[in-house]
Amino acid sequence: ECCSARLVVVVAFALALPRRRGMADVAASGGPCAPSASVVVGDSEETGARASGPPPRLWNIAATEVFLEHLLVRGGERPFVFKTSGLAWWAVALLDDALDVVLAELAIHGVSLRSIGGGANAVDSAYCLQWSRGEDAADEFTEAKEVRELLAKICAPLETMELDWIPSLTRTVADIGEVLIDLLKPSLDLTPLRSVQVQHAVMFGEDWSTPYEVCWQADGAGMTITMPDLPNFADRHFKYFGERLRHLGRGHTLLYQYLGTFVIPCHEVLHIVQHLHGNLQDSDPRSYAMEHDASRLNYVLMWQVLQREHGHPQWCKWVLMLEGLNRCLVAQAMFESKYAGKYEAYRRWADSFGLDSPEVAFREGSDDVDALALEGLVKWLVAGHALGVCLDADIADVGEDSVPKDGPLPPPSVDHLLVLLLVAFGCERDGDVYSPENRAFVEGALPKSLRLDDCAAAVQRLVAPPKDTDLRLRSLLCRLSATA
Repeated sequence: ECCSARLVVVVAFALALPRRRGMADVAASGGPCAPSASVVVGDSEETGARASGPPPRLWNIAATEVFLEHLLVRGGERPFVFKTSGLAWWAVALLDDALDVVLAELAIHGVSLRSIGGGANAVDSAYCLQWSRGEDAADEFTEAKEVRELLAKICAPLETMELDWIPSLTRTVADIGEVLIDLLKPSLDLTPLRSVQVQHAVMFGEDWSTPYEVCWQADGAGMTITMPDLPNFADRHFKYFGERLRHLGRGHTLLYQYLGTFVIPCHEVLHIVQHLHGNLQDSDPRSYAMEHDASRLNYVLMWQVLQREHGHPQWCKWVLMLEGLNRCLVAQAMFESKYAGKYEAYRRWADSFGLDSPEVAFREGSDDVDALALEGLVKWLVAGHALGVCLDADIADVGEDSVPKDGPLPPPSVDHLLVLLLVAFGCERDGDVYSPENRAFVEGALPKSLRLDDCAAAVQRLVAPPKDTDLRLRSLLCRLSATA
């Protein structure tokens, strides 16, 4: 639930920490949660040694949970049955690298995968989740709620795990900073990112403050990133996620939040880069242009950050990218149901590289809670949609025959990221981002192949399965046939 730092909660929040609303300081400081003790990224011992980390089993749990969540967010009445031809490419990549881990974690809870046929071709073969009832007996899942109940059991060990919240965030922020410093050093000095502090928020402890206590914040002027104080979450915080994301246990919420220490920080660091640019002014009441840029680049940047040495299993990159995709698909489903009337405003915002603000449309007929929810949802949505477009040169590099029309695209390249960075943070972009001159700069600098002119096509490519000839798919099919 990565939401804006520019939230205004009258009186009570005003007493906490002053908000600084300079135009360039698009990620305002302070807000509902005053900061607690912090860790400086550049001085962190964990960042250098990278020796500390979560218990090894956490990533096994994460791989299994993220895959099962993908089955759920795909939709359908029987999420416990799937075909490889119905999985997004990112899910296929995860299973290809971590199938043994997923099967082993399922087995701990008495669950296995069984092939139930259903297709002339291997890619059309169906697999189902089943409860093992002894050596020769098994019961297939029959209801979607069984998948959710299984998720609660799989995630339950997190309730007693010692999780390295601040060290994990510290390492992630440091890696993000190094990627950005390296890519933009010819045009923008981002070495101050090495002094960014990360910290937990101090919570107010009231029911009314719960939605704001689960927010992340970036303070460009203070060079800090604040995350929710997970070690001190109360029943009301877990209830909040249970009601909104249908988490059935505390462990489910804790895993969602821990994965957030990888999936969210790119967005927050990009807000600090907006401040370091020094000449970006967003006059929108909720700074939707700046929110767009930090969100549109989020997953594209995260993919490059995940290529760095991080001390986790090499397949964790698929876990985190699929987690990001799942969050996008949840947001997409919300816009297709509860917020269907707001989707057109999102489309205009995304299609204009954030320069057609949805703020008025989102506020119309919405209370503060819905407006806040919409702001969070569009960030996940545009971050995911950004993976549904690709540089023409990247397609040429892998061969056009391997990238069919409406099929999945290759992961975003460094060049893809660099192009977006130079559009968002180009030196020519100066002053009011909505000015005719700045609009013209964005129009001229953004390649046609990276425009989200058709979000529906981006979504289709995002969830499209691999071609029958895809090497990862063929590898996964062989492994499934040997184990399921």
